[in-house]
Amino acid sequence: RRRQRWTEALAVVESLRRSGPEPTIVSYSRAISACARGGQWVSAVAALGAAQDEGLAADLIAHGAVVGACEKGRHWALALASLNGMQDVALERNVVVCNSAVSTAEKCGCWGVALLLLCAAVAESLVPDVISYNAAASAAEKGERWQRSLDLLREVRIRGLLPDAITYNAAISASEKGLQWEHALSLLRDMRAESLLPDVITFSAAIAASEKGRQWRRALALFAEMKMERIPPDLIVYNSVISACGKGQQWERALVLIGEMLESSLLPDVITYSAAVSACQLGQQWAAALALVEQMRAQGILPDGITCNAVISSCESGQLWDLALHVLQDMRGMRIIPDVVAYSAAISACGRGLQWEWALHLLADMQRRGIRPNIVAFNAAVATCDKCQRWSEALAVLQEMAQARCDPDNISYNSAMSACCKVAHWRRVLQLLVALRTHYLAADLGALGAATAACAAGGCRNGVAELLEEAQCIGEGVLRSLHTVTPRLAG
Repeated sequence: RRRQRWTEALAVVESLRRSGPEPTIVSYSRAISACARGGQWVSAVAALGAAQDEGLAADLIAHGAVVGACEKGRHWALALASLNGMQDVALERNVVVCNSAVSTAEKCGCWGVALLLLCAAVAESLVPDVISYNAAASAAEKGERWQRSLDLLREVRIRGLLPDAITYNAAISASEKGLQWEHALSLLRDMRAESLLPDVITFSAAIAASEKGRQWRRALALFAEMKMERIPPDLIVYNSVISACGKGQQWERALVLIGEMLESSLLPDVITYSAAVSACQLGQQWAAALALVEQMRAQGILPDGITCNAVISSCESGQLWDLALHVLQDMRGMRIIPDVVAYSAAISACGRGLQWEWALHLLADMQRRGIRPNIVAFNAAVATCDKCQRWSEALAVLQEMAQARCDPDNISYNSAMSACCKVAHWRRVLQLLVALRTHYLAADLGALGAATAACAAGGCRNGVAELLEEAQCIGEGVLRSLHTVTPRLAG
């Protein structure tokens, strides 16, 4: 019916233009308003242009309707042009028109424009209402300007306006995106104190904020509150709670939540399963992780890169190096390009299975495919060589790191020193200690232990004494730290 109305309104204007009498601005305004209600922003803008071409001065209704149409069509530049057109003909803008313009900018993701329009309204002595601030706060949230969103909430109160659920939802969502979980939960408490009822958007943002802040207990508490208040959790909420459980190594809870979803006829998606598989991986439950992958495939859901990475990492904890390689190969069949995380996990799995040849093959393969190894991948390869007593290969990987401009860290040197120590290459051990210090790294107990053994084997008593003294200093420092931390933990 809306389509019929706006086409009829335009037909009336066209009929007047052809057979008279000449259409007035009232006729055009009605047509523009009908176009706006029908979401026809192109026709609305064209009708305004036609009225101006005929020398008619567009009124507030016409301009306001065009701005409203542009809001629905998400064309902030045209909305701004219409606002400026009002200023050109000395037509006073009201708060309703300005609200439409701010909302248009918000829907287009132009948070800066939205805030400028709000400031312009205040400068023109217009009195913004809570709708104005809600649109601006939502724009700030989408632009990940959490502090600005909180400032707007504060300004609402200063102006004596009553914030509503939309105001709080924007501020809580902004806090979530800004990784400010404490702010998000504080705002939820304020919301309740003002007798405003949280909805699914409120809880979704607060739970997501808790998940990002690694506050799994709080996420579960909010989830329980949501159920008590008879607000059905949606897919996004479940995904956030399952992810929070994963980060808290609560894999059993993650599996229970997936069971709940299936019982309530809410179908999990790839994000749900990826979060649950990651939870199992962190809990070293490789069998459960693999079972989840089979379950998602049975439901016709294809794993993504995150799922595959978590499965490969699970294979590492289960010492299933051959399965890790199989998953890595399968990724390409599913048109998923393995990233550095996938390769690093596969190399680590090969290390657990004492498959040093495969580990080095993967390191070479990722570089051949244009994937630059990071410190994790290199360290996994060096550690694999250490476990397999391949000291020369461990040193070769260290050399590769230098060529790839990836600076070795303590873990790199410790693994290489351990590899050399196992085959009694004492001179190499001491050379690595020197190289470690050349890179401005402080030798830890692992490095000092290997170097002490090397000096003892070479009959260098002074070296042994110095290294033992250094190790003692480190040990005493650790003990002092423990004495400091223990009372706090007890309290």
